[in-house]
Amino acid sequence: MKLKSFLYLFLILFTLSTCNKAKLKGEWAVLEGRWHWYRGWGDGGTSELKLDLKERGRYKLYRNKEKIEYGRLVKKDGYVKFISEKLFNNKDLLLNTKMITYMDNDSIHIAKTDCTDCALSTFRKE
Repeated sequence: MKLKSFLYLFLILFTLSTCNKAKLKGEWAVLEGRWHWYRGWGDGGTSELKLDLKERGRYKLYRNKEKIEYGRLVKKDGYVKFISEKLFNNKDLLLNTKMITYMDNDSIHIAKTDCTDCALSTFRKE
């Protein structure tokens, strides 16, 4: 029984460690850093929101100093997608279903790519 439990645990850890995280290098390196919510439409955003993007493909979303969402970044179809690792989301600003649809040196737009009139958020770099 212990061997079966060990194998199950090993498979779970192996699966989680092989996820395709997006390392922020090359053209994506401009994303690394702290971003402040600037404006949005239908996103529930306020100037209290801060998005921290790490070079190793991780993100954290804060409202003031409280972490409200966190997870990893994945490259998909030419976009960087947010994959939340928070078990229960408070539905304030769900990045889990969104992607970075536009970026430049000082701003990023976050939205769903398959929806033309869905919520849109713009963050500016600190």
